[in-house]
Amino acid sequence: MKVDISSVEDNASFQITRPDKTQLLPGAAFDDDAKHWNGELPESGDYTIEVAPTRGNATYRLKIEIVNQSNPVGHGGGQASHQ
Repeated sequence: MKVDISSVEDNASFQITRPDKTQLLPGAAFDDDAKHWNGELPESGDYTIEVAPTRGNATYRLKIEIVNQSNPVGHGGGQASHQ
């Protein structure tokens, strides 16, 4: 899977939680200030991708690709607020 995030003010990051909901993928955590992640998913199941601003509000574009599949899963944009 490949995940990329871009934001107008370079102030958005993401984290990816494994299907067990207790572990994050290495290099894909808010503490890593994750903006790009590319790797093989270690197990099958539903992964959660959370987006958050690093400061203030963030207008972002999130691109998600499942590699070696016939079609990418999806991509989209959104807005996040820091509370």
